[in-house]
Amino acid sequence: DDFALACRATHPHGGKRMYLDDISEYAYAVHIIQHWNEKEDHISRLLQPFSVVPRIQLRTTHINTILNLVADSDVLFPCSRHLINQLDKRFSFIEFDDALPKLEGNFGYVYSVKRRNDPLILWVNNTVESLMKSLGIES
Repeated sequence: DDFALACRATHPHGGKRMYLDDISEYAYAVHIIQHWNEKEDHISRLLQPFSVVPRIQLRTTHINTILNLVADSDVLFPCSRHLINQLDKRFSFIEFDDALPKLEGNFGYVYSVKRRNDPLILWVNNTVESLMKSLGIES
């Protein structure tokens, strides 16, 4: 997966590249995912070696809250390109400059504890594990 910044379609930086010097100009919204970034958001961690502290305006587990804020403001949302490609015409994107550090593209999926023994969930789990193993990726 590749990461970029989701922004509103009329964002002044929309369609451009985000350079290290540009990071501090904008506020960011962070989607909190349990056991992945709940203690420290990844954008702050990745920028720490450059002594850049991004201005995090919103941290939430509710992606709709983030998207509503992004659609109506200059707040940026670092997220998957796959997600950005699914968004409607209210949104655009900003590419990260190649010199900026990249987030590891870890893979994960989430399901309800109540469904952990559901045949479909077991099948998905086995299929994903087999695929990852065939690619030489061990969990």
